[in-house]
Amino acid sequence: MATVKAINMVVGCQASMMDLLKRNILSVLEKDDTDERLTAINELLAQKQKELVSMAQAKKDYSSLADEVDDLREQRQSVLV
Repeated sequence: MATVKAINMVVGCQASMMDLLKRNILSVLEKDDTDERLTAINELLAQKQKELVSMAQAKKDYSSLADEVDDLREQRQSVLV
């Protein structure tokens, strides 16, 4: 009896189970995109930070580059959220 009730519950909840499955699949697919975006941002951020150090050591104006680094950090944060 318990097995029949369990099967009936699964069959009866088929629509909600399909919705849950779809949401889970979409979240995984979105996460993959997130990982790629984070990788790209982190690579660019590392490059800009190296440039920033070089400019600071050469005593050149690096304010615009510092703004770019800040923007990249904000982009990374927004992707993580």
